[in-house]
Amino acid sequence: MIAGNRELDMRNSVEAMLHRIARTAWCKGCNEIVDLLTVAEAASVAETNPPTLLLWILKERLHCLDLRGRLLICSSSLQRSEAVTGSLDHRPG
Repeated sequence: MIAGNRELDMRNSVEAMLHRIARTAWCKGCNEIVDLLTVAEAASVAETNPPTLLLWILKERLHCLDLRGRLLICSSSLQRSEAVTGSLDHRPG
């Protein structure tokens, strides 16, 4: 039974690592490999909504990638954007 648990733990660890690798890419704006977030995930992290994220992208304060028709947000630029986009923030006060 213990060997089965180890195999399950190892499998979960490998799956988590593969999922993380699949969600990383080179961001030209940051000039580094970054974690990618879906629009919904990014909106949740930033405590805002998708239209605000799109505004940040248009104002070049947020980096994004289009991977096979799926818009993904650079988590590094999202973290930096939070500190500099106060005037663009449409969240209720």
